[in-house]
Amino acid sequence: MLTGAEHPSCQIWTNISNQLSSSSGAQQNCTRGQPPNECTRIDCTGAYKFGSEGSVFLPHSANVEVDYCFGIILNHCDNPLSLDFYMQVPAKNVNSTTRVFHNTLLPIPGLRYNISSVGSAEGFLYFEMERSTTEDSVTFSVTLKVRLNSRLLGEIWPGSLQRRLISEETVPVPSCASRARNQTSPPPTLGQCIPPHLKKGSKSPAENSSELSVNLDKGCNESKACDDYWLVCNTTSHRCVCGSNFRRQESSRGSFCAPLSHLGESCSGPDDCPSYMHVRCQGGKCVCKDHYKENNTSHVCEPEPAGKAPITPVNAPGTNAPQTTVATHTGGQKGKGGSSKTAVIAGSVVGGVIVLAGILVVAYFAIRRLRRPYHNRELLLENDDSDGIM
Repeated sequence: MLTGAEHPSCQIWTNISNQLSSSSGAQQNCTRGQPPNECTRIDCTGAYKFGSEGSVFLPHSANVEVDYCFGIILNHCDNPLSLDFYMQVPAKNVNSTTRVFHNTLLPIPGLRYNISSVGSAEGFLYFEMERSTTEDSVTFSVTLKVRLNSRLLGEIWPGSLQRRLISEETVPVPSCASRARNQTSPPPTLGQCIPPHLKKGSKSPAENSSELSVNLDKGCNESKACDDYWLVCNTTSHRCVCGSNFRRQESSRGSFCAPLSHLGESCSGPDDCPSYMHVRCQGGKCVCKDHYKENNTSHVCEPEPAGKAPITPVNAPGTNAPQTTVATHTGGQKGKGGSSKTAVIAGSVVGGVIVLAGILVVAYFAIRRLRRPYHNRELLLENDDSDGIM
């Protein structure tokens, strides 16, 4: 729990780190930065396994595990005000930092498409940030913008394609009285990244029940998140319980959280069935994707026996990002020889989705929730706010 010595900013950064740690789809843990009485950053470590899952971009049976570290630092005492993002992928020797200022356009890795009838479309995040006159808070907004490069009209930014992700959110910040004004913080020093490698050969959480039972029912609160991504903190009992995409099951080895595949349930679109579990919506029902079959015991989709014809991969859309005013320092080295397509796609997804969309959208929900009664975290995706950014 928060103590009287802590600055109000710690509540927000603690809540954001808890939300990021609870995200499903990755084994991830986030903590707010130090010192304990002043909070202006979060640091995360995690692992994600990318599979074909029916994607046209990856060959069938391709599995790429990406172990990573990333973080966000608010340089609230700097002039100009700025945010630092850092990303580390040890296996690919990637160590990069990106600094974002007011009125900055940041290209989203992987979000560039060639449209034959129009030209090309590129996605950007537009940052606005302002320090209060009393210097005790920072207000910031983030907007998703799309740039069209039309063969007929040239470069255009259609207003109809803009989406406000974060709308003038105000975050309290510690005092800058002890620091010199008009200074600029150096880029963050990146330490050794030691991510939590995923277990080899695991097919689903249900098959690792002896591990899943370890943290279930443990105590938790706003400053102490549940350690596993399949768990959420029940705000009534202050105990770790199974998340919305999992169900509690009992076995001879104890209680554990089994994933909900929703197989056989009614659906009306792709979002109604968990794609990450190899399930898709077909004929109004959730069914296993091609080259997967249902396990009659665990009721999850597993790869069919070897021997099936692989899916021929299709070239992914171009991912070249335009030049911007953002200062980026990258310590990654180019690999010798040609990199595999799966590695390139995985790196793009990690850089774009985890660092940008993941941090910003989840942070938006976390900050908004501090201004209303604290509901069960499982209701996050059901509130009206989620409709506002779609």
